[in-house]
Amino acid sequence: MRRVVLDLRAFDDREQLHAYLQEKLGLPAYYGRNLDALYDCLTDTWEETGIILHLPERMGNYTPALQEVFEDACRVNSNLHMLEEENMKLANDKNAAFPRLCAHRGYNFIAPENTLPAFALAVSMGAQEIELDLWPSRDGDLIVCHDPKVDRTTNGTGSISDLTTKEIRMLDAGEKFSPAFKGTKLPLFEEVLDLFGGKVIFNIHIKSPVRTKVKAERMSQRSREWSHFYNNRIETFPPLPVGIEEIVPEYENRPLLPYPEKDFQKILDTLDAFKCREHAYIAGEKDVLHTAREMAPDIARCCLEGHMNFTIVDHAIEYGCKKLQFCKNLTTQAMIDKARKHGLICNLFWADSAEEAKAYMDIGIDCVLTNNFAAVKAGLEAMGAGSFER
Repeated sequence: MRRVVLDLRAFDDREQLHAYLQEKLGLPAYYGRNLDALYDCLTDTWEETGIILHLPERMGNYTPALQEVFEDACRVNSNLHMLEEENMKLANDKNAAFPRLCAHRGYNFIAPENTLPAFALAVSMGAQEIELDLWPSRDGDLIVCHDPKVDRTTNGTGSISDLTTKEIRMLDAGEKFSPAFKGTKLPLFEEVLDLFGGKVIFNIHIKSPVRTKVKAERMSQRSREWSHFYNNRIETFPPLPVGIEEIVPEYENRPLLPYPEKDFQKILDTLDAFKCREHAYIAGEKDVLHTAREMAPDIARCCLEGHMNFTIVDHAIEYGCKKLQFCKNLTTQAMIDKARKHGLICNLFWADSAEEAKAYMDIGIDCVLTNNFAAVKAGLEAMGAGSFER
């Protein structure tokens, strides 16, 4: 039996749907325009075809009569099946294939990071995943921004946790990147899900509150070195270094202060409002992983605890994570091998050339985060490394 998934969300209006029925499924054109004929075709002509119909909550330009035709056809013909939106088997984090590319903060080579234009460009070019960062504002809204402060990416100053959403939304998050993006705002999490929910997998980096940070000079030095390495987009290729696993005990043994449940519940409520639980995974350090395991054990966790201290694999196992996210230049082959031995999906932050991304995929990395999505995707596919279209 041929099985067809018919997702009405893919069509802007009835004319697009009719063209699809005619061109892709062999349905005569007039059937699509005549509801009685369409009903007859669905219930009689396709007796040997299994069809899954997905009817969105809001039909948009579809008439109620057209919806009734699909529903009646499903009732009459046992070979027809209709799934509600929450049960639709779209490509999600559980069933999408590897290897993957993840657009880090969106396609931030050509649009300001962590903004709707950057995410839109990545999704429109076929990104399988996008990565974004979350902080709560002073009044509890979820703001998409990498840094704890707005200073670097906007024309404002101050910590997100000290600013109201209204104050944050008055800032310009585009002009520093390019005058062409003047007027771009830091988005709310709900805006991102509203635009891209169901279209892409979300790698959600929940940022740990500043209160959980511990000062350790060796870690501060390591962070400065790594920031220089990232800001200058320095490439490195395997084989990976050996004998570099220096663990900083002050950082490793810092106290656990669980991520605030109120803020985490807001994240869950937003995911649920846009039916995105299956299209998301949560990345964070131990405060986030602890709360995520308690409050949302069904959502995959991606370990960042120990990612700059060479202990990330052990912590991924400790917190029951399905994934971890290695930091380039702070990873060894032994760490990758141990992670794969324990069945962990291995992300890598980051690679901005296809050659570098391919080299890491060849040694066990499943998903590469990149700032330069389209170029890396095109290069990998030209090399025959796989298909990186969602």
